[in-house]
Amino acid sequence: MLQRIKEIKHDYTMGELMGMLQKVPPAPAYIIYPVYSSQDKTDPKIKIAPYDPQQPLPEAWMNSPIMFDGIDKLIVDEHEQRDEPNYCWPQIIGGNPDCEKYTQVSGKVMWAPGTGFGPCLGILKISRTTISNFITE
Repeated sequence: MLQRIKEIKHDYTMGELMGMLQKVPPAPAYIIYPVYSSQDKTDPKIKIAPYDPQQPLPEAWMNSPIMFDGIDKLIVDEHEQRDEPNYCWPQIIGGNPDCEKYTQVSGKVMWAPGTGFGPCLGILKISRTTISNFITE
């Protein structure tokens, strides 16, 4: 993702990307885009916003049809982890039962690069599953 943003703003850093991602509220999808303040379209500010296909995009120039032209590829296969990172048993509503308990967490990260022609530079999809297990006799 950072590599694609650097195609718009060459000096953008991982710290800036992480800071931007941490400020946005949870949503099913996001759009990352540049905002230009000068006539010559230099020195863009990179923004992120929740994406709702039923709503217009944040900038007028983005409201042309997005022609996605890449193919999804699995880039991370998060193998099942037990009690990592979702170890939150003390917060169980109704009390913490005495039985054996654990979570199973797994997920996949998919990336589909775009050429930017449409103006889509790529689509990142993250899916995770958390299963809470309570084992009683």
